[in-house]
Amino acid sequence: MRQFRLLILSVLLPTIQSSAQEALHLSLGDCLDMAVKTSTDARNAKLDIQIQEAQNKQTIALAYPHVNAKADLNYFYLPTMSFADASTFDFTGSLHLPKGQYVASFQFMLPYGADASITTSQVLFDGALTIAVKARNAVLDLAKHKSEMTEEAVRYNVSKTYYSVAIAQKQFKIVSASLATMRSMEREQKQYYATGFIEKLDWERIAVMANNLATDSIKFANMMAVADIGLKFLIGVAPTTEIVLTDTAFEDKRQEALDLVTMTGNYDDLPMIKVLNSAITLNEYNLKRYKMSALPSLAAFWAYGNNYGNFTFDKLMHLNRFEANSTVGLQLNMPIFNGFQRKFQIKESKLNIDKAKNSLEGYKTLVDFQTQQAKFNISNAVLQFQNQKRNLELSKEVLDLSSKKYKAGVGSSIEVTQAQQGLLQSQNNYFSALMDLISAEIELKKVMGLIK
Repeated sequence: MRQFRLLILSVLLPTIQSSAQEALHLSLGDCLDMAVKTSTDARNAKLDIQIQEAQNKQTIALAYPHVNAKADLNYFYLPTMSFADASTFDFTGSLHLPKGQYVASFQFMLPYGADASITTSQVLFDGALTIAVKARNAVLDLAKHKSEMTEEAVRYNVSKTYYSVAIAQKQFKIVSASLATMRSMEREQKQYYATGFIEKLDWERIAVMANNLATDSIKFANMMAVADIGLKFLIGVAPTTEIVLTDTAFEDKRQEALDLVTMTGNYDDLPMIKVLNSAITLNEYNLKRYKMSALPSLAAFWAYGNNYGNFTFDKLMHLNRFEANSTVGLQLNMPIFNGFQRKFQIKESKLNIDKAKNSLEGYKTLVDFQTQQAKFNISNAVLQFQNQKRNLELSKEVLDLSSKKYKAGVGSSIEVTQAQQGLLQSQNNYFSALMDLISAEIELKKVMGLIK
């Protein structure tokens, strides 16, 4: 008993320490929203969307004009010399210089030079760039659908953990109440034994039952503590924060599960289907991009600059001495032969499209199978739940009758302990069947894309 009290104190200690803080009353929907906001995976998926938006803008930027400025300051400490035929400069013929004799004595470059220029270019037509701009929304949709998949996984885990905590709390309360009742009976039996009304065996039988209940209480306390910490981790609250679950009414779970079985799913509601459809669309854009790369590209350009040279560095700063130059034109690039690279790129894209379509059809088949399997599991879980619920009601009636007979002196403690054991077993079976029913319901919601 002392061990049990110490364990309960350790479980409740965080709540006692945080008593100054107001407890959080959380529904399942509250926990789902909190988990999506605090989950590292979900937040990173949201960042992936923003990253893709930034990448899309980078793609669009390729179609905008590009402007660059440049400035150079040079010192030609060993200027380039120009070669010439020496006889060219024998204007009078008096030097009698033979033809073919070359000299390197002409320096057209001054030691110091400076130039500054600005250039502008604009793509007028580029087939691959056109397809890339068109495909940007499809790429962004893919990132959004992947984010939906991540959030669905988060909601799935939180849903199961939430109900695990709620059921563990109910089990713990019931076992604790049974333990209190059994300890009271144990004290009564001990007094009866001390006065000689019953045998020692009757008292010890009750004591054994009470000790077993104490062990069960410790087990359920541990389960409750572990599940509670797990839920707090998933929703992003401190372990010392006290939370109160509000969605703990399970009376309608049977009908909710049966209603779910009659529903018809829609492939378009599934995040994975959206991802596969986006993959097909992107592969189709990729195929178009490789086909369009066979077309020529056209760009316009304009450049303007100033340059100047001198024998001394200080005179380079005289801006009025710079000479202007400017160029405007068109540039046409015509792909002719690239070693059959484009041919096999197109072939690879077609194969990737076929592969993505096969994956889509395969996943639809898997969804159909999983949906039917989940519905069968729900039907079986409903039958088990109804059976265990009825057994629990009968076990309560048996214990109540046994206790009345025992207090009236017409029943034995053996009947009471057996009835108590039967009730505990029925309670365990009932909660196990309830958890199986809830798990089956969550599984079917996930398969049908209904976890929101």
